[in-house]
Amino acid sequence: MQKITKRIVLGTAQLGMDYGITNRVGKPSLKNGCKIIQAAWESGVRYFDTAQGYGNSENILGIALNRLGVADKAFVISKMPGQLNSTNESEVLRSIDKTINALKSRYLYGLLLHNPLNLVLCDRKTERIIKNIRNEGLVKKFGISVYRYQDAIKAMDFDCFDIIQMPFNIFDQAYYSKGIFRKAEKRNKIVFLRSIFLQGLLLMDIEDIPFKQRYFVRYLKRRDEICENFQIGKKELAVGYVKNRAGGAYILFGAETPLQVKETVRLLERVKIPDGALKKIEKRLSVLDRKIIDPSRWRR
Repeated sequence: MQKITKRIVLGTAQLGMDYGITNRVGKPSLKNGCKIIQAAWESGVRYFDTAQGYGNSENILGIALNRLGVADKAFVISKMPGQLNSTNESEVLRSIDKTINALKSRYLYGLLLHNPLNLVLCDRKTERIIKNIRNEGLVKKFGISVYRYQDAIKAMDFDCFDIIQMPFNIFDQAYYSKGIFRKAEKRNKIVFLRSIFLQGLLLMDIEDIPFKQRYFVRYLKRRDEICENFQIGKKELAVGYVKNRAGGAYILFGAETPLQVKETVRLLERVKIPDGALKKIEKRLSVLDRKIIDPSRWRR
C-alpha cells in the first residue's frame, strides 16, 4: 500500500513561470514538470497548490495528474485573481470553469481569493456568490490568501472562509507569536503555510546574495551562527522551525526538480530540532521589515 504524507502540499508556481530568488534554470519543460508532480505523488503528497496567475501551471498540473490517472484523487487548491464582489457571478463561475478545465477535473478541493483586498470589500453579495459556488458543487472549500498577519486575523472573522493561506518561516514569525494558529484551530479554519523557504532566500549562502539584496546579509549571518551552534543545516533549520511551530497546519513547498521534491518530503516527515534552536530562532531571526519578508518589495 502506497504511503500518504499528511498535511504536505506541493506548490506549482515553479512549473508555470520563473519563480524564486535561487531559480537559475527557469520554468521546467512539460516533461520535467510532469516528473516533479510524479515524484510528489510517489512520495505520498496528495495536496497541490496552484493559481491562475502562475503562468500555465494549472495546465501542467492537470496534464500530469491525468497521465498518472489520479486527477480525481488529488486535492487541488487554486487561486482566483481580482475582487469577488466587483465581479458578477457569471464571470466568477466562468473563471472557475477555466481552472477546472485546465486541471481536467470535475471540481476543486479549494479555491482561494488571491487578493487580500477582498477582506475589505467582502459583503453580503460576496457571501452569496460563495454560497452559490458551493451549491454548484464546483468547490469544496473556499478561502483567501493573505500576506500579513493582520489580514490573517481579519480573515478569521469570515464564516465563508474555510481556508486561510499565509506565509510562515524563520524570518516571518508573527503568525506564531500572535497566536494565529491557535485562533484558527478554535474557529475551525484550515491553515495552509507557504514561503517556508522565502522563495529560496533562506537556503542561500551569503556569498551568493545579489548585490542589490545585500540587506539580507545580517539576518543570514545570524542564521548561519545558529546552524553552526546547533550543527543543523540551513534547510533543516527552516523546515524544522515551521514544522514544530505550525501545529496542525498544512505545509506548502515548491521544487525545481524531482530530487528536491523527495528530499523535502523526507525532511518534512522526519526533521526535529532542539528547543534551544527554536528559542534562538525566535530571539535572533524574527523580522518585521516588509522589505525583507515580502518578496514583492525586494529590490530586483
